[in-house]
Amino acid sequence: MRAPAAVLFAWFAMAGSAFADEAEATDRLLDFVSNGCIQSVITGAPVKDFAAARQARPADEKFAGAVLGKDKGTVYLKDDPLYPVVLAERADGPCTVNAMFPSDLAAMIAAVEDFIAGPGGGLYPVRTFEEQAGSGWTTHRIYLGRRRGKNLTVLFSTTPGATTIDQVMVAVAETKQ
Repeated sequence: MRAPAAVLFAWFAMAGSAFADEAEATDRLLDFVSNGCIQSVITGAPVKDFAAARQARPADEKFAGAVLGKDKGTVYLKDDPLYPVVLAERADGPCTVNAMFPSDLAAMIAAVEDFIAGPGGGLYPVRTFEEQAGSGWTTHRIYLGRRRGKNLTVLFSTTPGATTIDQVMVAVAETKQ
């Protein structure tokens, strides 16, 4: 009888660790969005100091080019074997955070939506739509609102079937009127 209990205990210990890692990864994603991108858009401060404080290293030219496409900017990578996070600051465009979550995205999506549009978030959802992405679907959520006197647009996109850093993306831009 002890063997099944030991197996069950080991499974709960591993599952608890995975849930803790997922919660930490969600917190890190929200930190990069809030204190990296949103603060940069609101204050105009470059994300370089934030990235350094979080031990996110500048990405090499090839990786940065893949993230930025035709845009000019700087890309930082917080390397994590399971939950990597990328912070990209574009010269004339949005600040973006890309991430990968190897598990079910439901808890992370709920946390991000609560952060963006929950009580005190200052933003409200205006549109949700899906588009086909490879063999799966990407869900885009657009939010508008004000934070600290700035009009912001936030795009939050998730592609559950993706196995790359593009699985989760949050873009923050000042809305010009």
